[in-house]
Amino acid sequence: AESRRTVLTRQLNSYTSRFQRISTTPLDPGRIIREPRESMAPESPVPELVGPSGLIAGLLLGLTFAVVRDRTDRRVRGTRQAGLAPLLGRVRRQRRAPVLAGPVFEQSRRLANRLLLVLDQDPAPRVVVVLPVGAQTGALTAQVAVAAARGGRRTLLFPTDASRAVASAIVVSASTPGLSIAQPASGDSGDENLVASVRPLIARGRQTHDLLLVEAPPVRAGSGAQTLASWSDGVVVVFRPGRTTHAELGTALGQLERVGATVLGSVAVV
Repeated sequence: AESRRTVLTRQLNSYTSRFQRISTTPLDPGRIIREPRESMAPESPVPELVGPSGLIAGLLLGLTFAVVRDRTDRRVRGTRQAGLAPLLGRVRRQRRAPVLAGPVFEQSRRLANRLLLVLDQDPAPRVVVVLPVGAQTGALTAQVAVAAARGGRRTLLFPTDASRAVASAIVVSASTPGLSIAQPASGDSGDENLVASVRPLIARGRQTHDLLLVEAPPVRAGSGAQTLASWSDGVVVVFRPGRTTHAELGTALGQLERVGATVLGSVAVV
């Protein structure tokens, strides 16, 4: 114990002497070599770093968003995606009142000519159902009927209840010989009732007209479109790229296949 005390005492004396030397040593405060200058540039952000980093991050986010949207989007983006051949034509969507002249009607006239070429494969009168899939077809069907009648075909038009007013206005303003619009039985209203009253009119129309254009109600509205397709000689599917979904198109084609309907072609409303 005595030897341990002696060792500790020596260490304490050594530390005390070192502390005294340090505390008595004069300190040099130094000297200013150059006065500091205030910088006008900000410390952060650094444009050389933030610019490229933001650009790369934006590109990555945009690419990720595009891939996710492409994988989750179920709309038909183009005529090739629709898989409906042949494509009879593309027509513009009519935002204003339908007209019987100008570029839009010219598209309908060309569409009618292509449809007639398809029908010329069989000289017998043909019943054609115009099936809308995510698109409106009232004005288009009436304009095609006008163009077909002006081409020398005795044409009978069967509009749906929703588009009857528009179709009637087009037929009246056209005043084309050989073009008439079918009138349902008195009291019939709604697409389902109209479908039931169309069959006898179609039977009589086959004897008096060269072409019967029947506008079908939308597929989602019920089984009316499927019933009309089963009575027809062919179906023209009208869809709208960017609006019609693959599910809607698949449902329509499935219904047509179940009744053995023939798809004559398709029309894209752009």
